[in-house]
Parts: sequence; C-alpha cells; structure tokens
Amino acid sequence: MENSRSLKERKEDFVSGLTGSSIEEVYLVTLVSLVTYIAYYLIIVHERKRVNSIIFSIEFILFWFGLLLSITLYSDIPVKLIFSILVPSVTLALFSNKKTLKGNKIKSRKGHDKNRSHKINFGNLSINDYMSKKNYITIYRSNMMIITCLAILAVDFKVFPRRFAKVETWGSSLMDLGVGSFVFSMGLVSIRTKLKARFNENGSSQKEKKTVYSKFLKFLKKLRKSLLSSLVILIIGLLRLYFVKNLDYQEHASEYGTHWNFFMTLGLLDPVVLILDSIFPFEVPVFVTGLVVSIIYEILLNKNGLLEFILLHPRDNLITSNKEGIFSFIGYLSIFLTGQSVGSILLPNFKTRLNVFRISTKKEIINFYSSSVVVTGKDKKSYKNKVHQFFTVSATQGLFYFAIFYNVLFYLLYHYTNLNISRRIANLLYVLWVVSYNLNFLLGFKFISKCFDAKIAEDTEMRNGSGTEEYTNVPYLIEAINANGLLVFLVANVSTGVINMAMDTLDMSQTSSVAVLVAYAFALALFSALLHYKGIYIKL
Repeated sequence: MENSRSLKERKEDFVSGLTGSSIEEVYLVTLVSLVTYIAYYLIIVHERKRVNSIIFSIEFILFWFGLLLSITLYSDIPVKLIFSILVPSVTLALFSNKKTLKGNKIKSRKGHDKNRSHKINFGNLSINDYMSKKNYITIYRSNMMIITCLAILAVDFKVFPRRFAKVETWGSSLMDLGVGSFVFSMGLVSIRTKLKARFNENGSSQKEKKTVYSKFLKFLKKLRKSLLSSLVILIIGLLRLYFVKNLDYQEHASEYGTHWNFFMTLGLLDPVVLILDSIFPFEVPVFVTGLVVSIIYEILLNKNGLLEFILLHPRDNLITSNKEGIFSFIGYLSIFLTGQSVGSILLPNFKTRLNVFRISTKKEIINFYSSSVVVTGKDKKSYKNKVHQFFTVSATQGLFYFAIFYNVLFYLLYHYTNLNISRRIANLLYVLWVVSYNLNFLLGFKFISKCFDAKIAEDTEMRNGSGTEEYTNVPYLIEAINANGLLVFLVANVSTGVINMAMDTLDMSQTSSVAVLVAYAFALALFSALLHYKGIYIKL
C-alpha cells in the first residue's frame, strides 16, 4: 500500500507546477494534423476504395501514429516529421499522376462544371438542401478528438514533454488548448439542432401573441429535453468522481477542483445555453453573447477580487473546493457559444440574410433568394444594403472574418496588456486563444478540402466519363471517430485509468512507453472502426 501511495504522489507531482510552452510551438506540433490530411489526399484518395487492411493501416499511420509521434518522439523536431510525411507522399502522388494522365489523355473534360453543379430548388427547399455534412468539419473534429485521446494517456509517460501538459495557473500548452478545442467543437455542431428548429418554424405562429405562461411551459419542455440529453454525461462525471476517490487514483485539485471534472462542465453547457437564450427577450448574436460573458468575467476577475478567491482561498466547503471548475465554466461557456455562432455559418450549404448575426427560417431563406428581393439600381448603393451585404456571408467569408477578428483581438490583448492565458480560470485571453486557434485550423482544413475535392472530382470524371459518381473524401477512420466521438472519448478515459493503475508509467523506458501508446491508439482506432462498420452509433 505504501508503494502504491508513493507512486500516486509521484504521478500527482509529475503533472503539477508546470508552466507550459510557447503558442508558436503548439501551432507547429499540431500542424501535423493538416499535413497528414494533405498526405491522405496524395496517397489514398485516388483509389476510391473504402475499407481494407492496407487502407486501414495507412490511415492509422497518418492520423493516429503521425499525431502520436508529433507529441512524443518528434516533439522537439516537428518540422522534420512534417517533411518525413510530405516528401514520400508528394513523390508517390507525382508518380501516380503520371500514370493517370497517360491513361486518360484522350478523355474529354467537356461538361465537367455542368455535371458537378448542383442547383437548389428554393421553391421546394428541404432540410437536406439546407444542411449536409462537410468534409473539412468532420476531419477537423476527428483530428481534435484523436490528439485529445492520445494526450490524456501520453501525459503520464516521460516520453510526453512536460511543457505540453496542463499548466498550473498561467501559460499555454497543448493540453490546455485541447480541452478548450473540445468545447469549441461541441458548440460548432450543437447549433445544428437550433438551425433545424428555426428552419422549420411556421411564419404565422411567429406573429401570434403568446402568453407568459405558454412561453414558460415551452421553455420548461426544452429544458427538460436538454437536461435529459445531458444526464448521461453528468452521470459519467459522477462515476469518474466515485472511482477516483475510491480507487486511490491520482488527483490534481487545481485543475477543476476536488470533486468537479471535465465531464461535469460538458454536461452543463447545453442546459445553461438554453437558459441564456430564454433570458434575452430579443435576438442577440451568439458570438456577441459569448464575448460579453467573457469580458464581464474578466472584469470580475481583476476588479472584484474573484481572481484571488479562485487562486488563494482555502478549500473549506463544497463551493471553494470546486472553485476552478465552477468559475472556469464561464470561460468554457463563452467558447461554446462562439463555436455555435461559427457553426451557424458553416453548417448551412448557402448563405442566408445577415447570417453573421441571426438564423433564418425556411420562409425567410426562400424570400431572400426569390427574384422579388434582388437589389438593383439605387437600392444597391444604399448604406443599409451595404451593411446587409457585409454581414451576409458564405462559409468561407464568415470563417475568414471571424478568424481575422479573433486573431487581431487576441494579438492586441496578449502583446499590449498585462493579461496572460490561464486555462485554470478560463479567462478572456484563454477564450480568445482557443477560438482563434480553432478558426485558423478550420480555415486550413477547409482550404485543403476545397483544393483537393475539386481535383478528385475532375479525376473521377476523367476515369468514368461523367461527374455523377457519388463519393466521399473523408478517411474511413476519421468518419468512424466522428460518428461516435463522445463514446470514443469515454473509452479513452476509462482505458487511461486502467493503464495507469496496471502499470508504472513513470519508470517505463522510451521504447516501452511508445509501444503502450501505439497499442492504446490502435485499440481506439479499431474500436471506432468496428462500430462504424457495424453501423452502431451511440450518442451520449
């Protein structure tokens, strides 16, 4: 028991008092996720085959093993890893393209754009016309999930640099970014429910006067549904608390508190967002709400003694014992809301009127695209119309505008104020860092997807003589992770606990550590692939 206790204390010390790394290093290490996406296109995507052992192996090496190397053995030389992935991929692609061009020299590309074009009938607009899966969002979310699952176990091994582990209070690190990115990603796709509900709203019912009582009943119905959907995650959070306390598992109280954990934060986000929506009697842009919440929280931290309370007050009751988890929830809420705002622009297949600020109904979309609202002549020059045009954006434009805004705001506050990043309290600068990072990588994935999807469609047409073949350019293992994301994350957490209790991770050699991590990664990849293959999808 004494040896076990000693090992627990050593493991707690191993993840305590850390100061993190530079923001630039975090970007460079995670850049591997973009590089592996390019490599996938160059190596595999021309084959058009979906599942076999060779494809599985290559995808595992690229998306799981590549990211694992970037945060362990190649953490000091990520540029070398990037070139090690790109050079053979480009060479193979060039060799393959030469053969493809020779075999397709006589095939005409005439009518390519015509075949690929897809016109939406706005007179008979359906929800499937309005929203569909986006390749770049799927691969962005899955890469984020993969690196998170890898890091939560790797952090307990010496092969994982201490500078990548969560910092004690002030600073930036890979794992600090990971939890925030997880929340942003959840917000990005959670807005789908609100988009569908708004799309299906009846215009006539909007004009009917509703009593306070009927509105309250509607709110309670929504809240009940939200709480029930969040209940599983909250129960998982309570189960984690129980096992940590009863199995003598290592703890880090300054992370979220004595009892609080990340699952509790995740479980409370959706119900709290619903309550916020009901509080505001008018339509407030979601990202504005998120920004205002974060700014008010920052003011309270610095002007009202809240910062000293969170960092220095003794843990003498239930609230003070969990002060980090309770108050950092405000920052995560802001990240979640911003993710929702970005998702409201990215998920629809076309732009809608003033979509930077609001979500449109089906009727409003039809009216917007009807000939009766086409602006001509004098109206086109009006100030009001110019404002409407500026805030009515495509997915690419919206992503670009948001990225500029949050990157500039983060840069100014980071370099020209006394503020610092803190995941522990999830302050304003942490929120801006997480949001700007995720926007930058979403832009990267979208750009890669746009470039290569067009080339693949062209190649497909040249081979088949038409552009009508249905295809997906999302790697199978990436689809599999995305389909059961929270379940895979839960299994990763359980596996991490089991491995830590079964092994002395601190004293393992580098070779043994990497072997365990590769086996763990392979098991998660195989688990998700089997579920996807069998058509088993479990939403938590």
